[in-house]
Amino acid sequence: MQVQHLLDAMDRAIEDIERRADRDVEVLHHNDADGLSSGAILTRAFERKGFSVHRVCLEKPYPAVLERIFENQDRLIVLTDFAGRIAPLISDLNRGRNLVLILDHHKVEVIDDESVHLLDPELFGLRGDRDITASTTCYLFARRLDAGNIDLARLATIGAVGDRFFVDGRLAGPNREAAFETVRQGLLEIEENEEGGERYVLLTPAGAQPCETLARDLDTFGGAGYHSGGPEIGIGVCLEGPSPESDGVLEELRTLQDRLFNEEIRRIREEGWQQTEHIQWLHVHSRFKPMGVKMIGAFLDAVRNTGDVDPKLYLAGFQVIPDEIPGIGAFDFNQVKISMRVADPMEERIRSGDVMGLDILLPEATARVGGFSDACHSLTAATTVAVGREEELVAEMERILNHRGSGYGKTILIGDQFVLRGVPAIVSALPYETEATVELIDGEGWTLEDNRREVPGYKAKKQAQQVESINHILDVMKIDVQKTPIKITYGGSLLAGSGVGGSAASCVSLARALNATFDLGLSIEEINHVGWEGELAYHGIPSGIDNTASTYGGLLVYRVIDGENSFERIEVERPFRIVLANSRVTADTSKLNDYVLGLKAEDPELFEKRCGMITQQSLAMREALERYDLETVGSLLTANHGILIDMGLSHEKLIELCDRALSMGALGAKLTGGGRGGYMLALTPDEDVQETVASTFESEGTPVIRAIIGASPQ
Repeated sequence: MQVQHLLDAMDRAIEDIERRADRDVEVLHHNDADGLSSGAILTRAFERKGFSVHRVCLEKPYPAVLERIFENQDRLIVLTDFAGRIAPLISDLNRGRNLVLILDHHKVEVIDDESVHLLDPELFGLRGDRDITASTTCYLFARRLDAGNIDLARLATIGAVGDRFFVDGRLAGPNREAAFETVRQGLLEIEENEEGGERYVLLTPAGAQPCETLARDLDTFGGAGYHSGGPEIGIGVCLEGPSPESDGVLEELRTLQDRLFNEEIRRIREEGWQQTEHIQWLHVHSRFKPMGVKMIGAFLDAVRNTGDVDPKLYLAGFQVIPDEIPGIGAFDFNQVKISMRVADPMEERIRSGDVMGLDILLPEATARVGGFSDACHSLTAATTVAVGREEELVAEMERILNHRGSGYGKTILIGDQFVLRGVPAIVSALPYETEATVELIDGEGWTLEDNRREVPGYKAKKQAQQVESINHILDVMKIDVQKTPIKITYGGSLLAGSGVGGSAASCVSLARALNATFDLGLSIEEINHVGWEGELAYHGIPSGIDNTASTYGGLLVYRVIDGENSFERIEVERPFRIVLANSRVTADTSKLNDYVLGLKAEDPELFEKRCGMITQQSLAMREALERYDLETVGSLLTANHGILIDMGLSHEKLIELCDRALSMGALGAKLTGGGRGGYMLALTPDEDVQETVASTFESEGTPVIRAIIGASPQ
């Protein structure tokens, strides 16, 4: 029934295809053996239906590339062997303009979009890292398109063997059925091997060829030859068989790959791996050029079961992504790819559930540093992060593996109290975090050790709300601490105090720590939602801005319209400096919403006028930030504070601190957060002014945070 439900979904997609008059299709496919087999299956199936097929081979479905592709409209676009996890992004980019099919077998994010058919077996109870590959998914689709495409079973078998997802050394599920169909066609022999598993041998006009060898050849064409036409040659080999020309290219690529891999192995033996508690890793930078970035994963595959690695540790490698996509053009990525693998002993531990799978570990850590995730399995995974954030990513993985979670602090530049009234707010994560650790203990219930540094009296005043928040988070995440008692420990570099997102950081960090401890596999969107749920105890109805900044990081514009939350990143030329100074007045943020509602009831016309003024200030501030006009940003900060003072949302201590910061050279100053206490923010033009303001306040006993913000996590 699982397969039948998938086939039913494919039939619905085919009905939409058949209603189209246009007979062009764009096929985007991966560059490994499974991806090339998938591309070949779709090419042959669509061509037999009279379609003109345009193929684009991608090593990863980079967002910048997808943006360019989805600028088109009224097209048929098929993505295979990736994109299941980023289906929401595909839907957002497409905006209903094209008919889109996603034929993937990786972890998937559900969407509700009639223009995007999500044909991922993971949605229908099949395991993409055990039962079915992308090539077998495409083969099933091709057969629904036309029963005559049953002859493409051999390509599905090559792709399935290439992905190496065996059960006891044998293909399983639909992958196995495709292999048996190839046997029935007289094109495959299945032999027992010495380990008790199976060996799959394709019978070709040129003689018997092990599928493992054919898949390895496709990997070489797609990976080592990615920037030199290799994927097209590989698909030609799939459809027409090898030729003297393809054999010659293959030999050249193997020679190149062997030389570069051997040089890297020599380097490892001389210098060793970089190593943390659970991870051994290396960075090849651009040493694998001109090969594609898939080769970092291929290299890890080549060494993972050798004496050059510790079989008890996760294995990771970084490679810089070139700024050119064959067939599409130039891009300014400034990104690195990370691939991860494990040795056989770790594979067994992952399969048994003894240790965390890569499909949970790597995407979660990548999300924490603002990277991009798509196709990840429990035993093989790859994502991308910005150049320079490699060690940060490894550190985040260590946090997760040690059942730790983190959440950024935040500061709101404008729009603080009016987000729920439709006013756009500009918020920045702070480079300081609350960190939570969860330990399983004896007894029952939960205990808390709160080691956060604090503004005097903050934790005591928030204690009742904190208890309510933790209990609610446990309920939302369906964790029964009577059966599995836990100890929660808070720490980290963020000073706990009103106005810097201390409560949101604690909620998000706890959600992440619980997610890691109980291996729940929550996405970053789900972590963000749990953080919002935890904030209910502190804020009544939270706007979501604090937990969003705490979860995603970076400089954001955040808005709530008709109950729907959304945010966009703001890109600035370079980071800038601020000072946050605490008034030592702890505000009860749960009561501020009622106060604002009272202002609206007292004089609706004046209230709406002020909201309109703040909206215009916020829009102007975003434009000023994007052109790096800090003087205008500062003027807007100060002008906005004037409105907040008139509305009774500031405090005499905050006003005093702002005035003094301005007198010392700050470009602008205002309260930040809900108001009536907590922190003020001063924008400073350089390090000297920042230090003057901060050190002056500190000398008087005022708690201060120095921060550099505006660095995008992308």
